[in-house]
Amino acid sequence: MKTIDTLAADIKGLFGQTRDGISHTFEQDVLAKFGSEVALHVQDALTARSGKRKPETLYMSEIGKPCLRQVWYGVHHTELGEQMQEHTLYKFLYGDVIEEIALLLAEAADHKVEYRQQPVEWIIDGWKIRGRTDATIDGVLVDAKSCSPFGYKKFEEGLNDGNDSFGYRLQLDGYNAMNTWPRQGFLAIEKQNGHVGFFEQTIPKLGEPLDRMAVVVNAVKDPITPPNKAFGLVPEGKSGNERLGVECSYCPYKNACWPGLRTFLGSRGPVFLGTVKREPMMNELKPTVHPVTIHKALYRGPESSAS
Repeated sequence: MKTIDTLAADIKGLFGQTRDGISHTFEQDVLAKFGSEVALHVQDALTARSGKRKPETLYMSEIGKPCLRQVWYGVHHTELGEQMQEHTLYKFLYGDVIEEIALLLAEAADHKVEYRQQPVEWIIDGWKIRGRTDATIDGVLVDAKSCSPFGYKKFEEGLNDGNDSFGYRLQLDGYNAMNTWPRQGFLAIEKQNGHVGFFEQTIPKLGEPLDRMAVVVNAVKDPITPPNKAFGLVPEGKSGNERLGVECSYCPYKNACWPGLRTFLGSRGPVFLGTVKREPMMNELKPTVHPVTIHKALYRGPESSAS
């Protein structure tokens, strides 16, 4: 019986077989199910959203976010967030498709894939925290993540408090809060160069994920007072100007959180200045253009696709 420890090599081996004149044949029902899953992702990407959520509800992907102020805005003031642009929605869509392909290949490589989209719900102080597992593979809880080369490198180095900008570890821990599965980890797919790997994560101590959920609930349940900012401004060179760091630059609520924020277009993309003591030698982005449009189109810094 195969184990998840050979998963990445076995997936790669499927493509190696084609060079030896061996091909894998899928059953028609497997292909039909895969096609249906992909179609549902496309439908979901093209479905209009009201921006409203059910009251007293959080999602597992929010539990690990390093800035609870961002979660608070998402619960109480979604109208203040930047609208996600079309190309970003498309990027998330093909990220979902890449993850579906990876799970299909895991099955083709004779690994046991179960509990696809299994609902998980915890109730903390009257609030519901909801999510769905991607799958278990060979009895191991797996979260599939498509990512950039920069993001894949983080998985290779090992996610930690310093580089897990999207809170992936705490999200995974939330699915396994009662240690239902004895092992857990990420199936990461590097979408630019096609690298794939399984990266195991330590099982959380019993009760720790629920404690984290309680912290998040306590931080967002007050509809009037938001939590403190998790990040401050950072120096922009030696000019005395101060800009947003990477975490805040990607936040859809940055303009609400930092009133008076000014956006300039530098050689590497937009720079969001919260303090301007000396006018920079860059073109300023006028408010008539939505900041996220330029940000997503031109930013060349580190990025990782969320699923």
